[in-house]
Amino acid sequence: MYRDKVDRYRGNARFRGYIMDLLEEIARVVKGINFEYEVELVADGKYGRRDEYSNEWDGLIGELVRRKADIAAGPVSITSERDAAVDFSYPFMHSGLQILIKHPNHVLDDPFAFMYPFGIEVWFLNAICFLMVSALLWVINSFNPYEWKASVERHETFGENIDNFSFKNSLWFSASTLVFQSYDASPRSTAGRVIAGFWWVFVVIMVFLYLTNLTFWLTASKRLATIRSAEDLLDQYEIKYGVVDEGSVYYFLKNSSNPDFQQMYSTVENTIPKPTVANVSEGVKKVRESNGDFAFIDETGILRYQADQAEPCDLYVTGGFISRNSYGLAVQKDSPLRDQLSFAIETLRDTRSLEHLERQWWQWDSKCGNLTTWEKQGIYSLTSVDLMGVYILLIIGCIAAGVVFLIECICTGKDIDQSRERAPARRDASRGPTSTTAVGGGNPIQPPPGQTNHQQWI
Repeated sequence: MYRDKVDRYRGNARFRGYIMDLLEEIARVVKGINFEYEVELVADGKYGRRDEYSNEWDGLIGELVRRKADIAAGPVSITSERDAAVDFSYPFMHSGLQILIKHPNHVLDDPFAFMYPFGIEVWFLNAICFLMVSALLWVINSFNPYEWKASVERHETFGENIDNFSFKNSLWFSASTLVFQSYDASPRSTAGRVIAGFWWVFVVIMVFLYLTNLTFWLTASKRLATIRSAEDLLDQYEIKYGVVDEGSVYYFLKNSSNPDFQQMYSTVENTIPKPTVANVSEGVKKVRESNGDFAFIDETGILRYQADQAEPCDLYVTGGFISRNSYGLAVQKDSPLRDQLSFAIETLRDTRSLEHLERQWWQWDSKCGNLTTWEKQGIYSLTSVDLMGVYILLIIGCIAAGVVFLIECICTGKDIDQSRERAPARRDASRGPTSTTAVGGGNPIQPPPGQTNHQQWI
């Protein structure tokens, strides 16, 4: 890739990356030649494929076939078709095909996905059942002679029990038992206990059906992270997957005799719109913009570099390999460079220089690979993003409680003021006329015999 502020550099210094460092290491250890090289990029930006009709090669392989270049350096997979047109050195890296997806922590799912275990018609029916049971409990309490209201009227229990199953409290009874919480009182009559028993059975069934399906919806964005093989990829239908159009992976799937790879190729070809992309950069961009609905299949080295280096760190390469392959330096057919490059690469392998280079570019220089334990676990755990709707629901409940609190305070304050205004009048009315007291004698004058205190006398 080009360096930042590339205009300041000339020649090979314009580029940076694993391949550039590999060429420098080869120049250091190669024997028998003065290994000097000049790096240029191919015009079409492709690694190389053979046209079905003209049989001509494009990309890096095409430059070698037309003898416009001596070495094709890059993540060029060693395939039988390419090996027939050019020669390859000893592999400098063993890799494979993997899947690039948007990191589950960055996928913005519907915040109210926790509502999806039931269809909307089920939620409406459950709400109707809730209101119906509450209303029936209220009616039974109002008219059944064995219920709390009738018992209070017969002075068989305390007076405050008369409202145990008012309509408001009946709603609260149904709501509290809906989440397996106890209520202060239970129905006293047989009819009330029958409806309460059937309501509890209904609640148990609905709650467990809901919980059984809830995990599926809350972990929808994380399921692709567990894919380990082509079979796993074919077993899911939520996410579309694509490859570089007419690239090495495309032709690998097309020409493979493996039934799973043939099915993957058929899926890519028959999906509308076609999920192929022009190049790797476009595939990475499509993954980022898809919000978890698209997966990009390509070679491991390319995908891991994109996931570790490309900010923002919102990409993830799934574990496991769809298939295995190797990268090598390609040279013209029968070129003596092949043996010299192979010797240099084997020397670098034996001295662990290749391992050092790989760690440098995929681990040490990683911008996104140094994740904490919690960030790594977040790929599989439920995070705040997954549970956002639950928190929103709680916030709505807190706001609603605050509004009701203010209304109750305002209404109660008016009632208290009115009660205070009526209190003196009630006290005066309850006293009636006051008795007269003679002043000056020091003792109150008692009314005559037969005269009550509530009668005036002179």
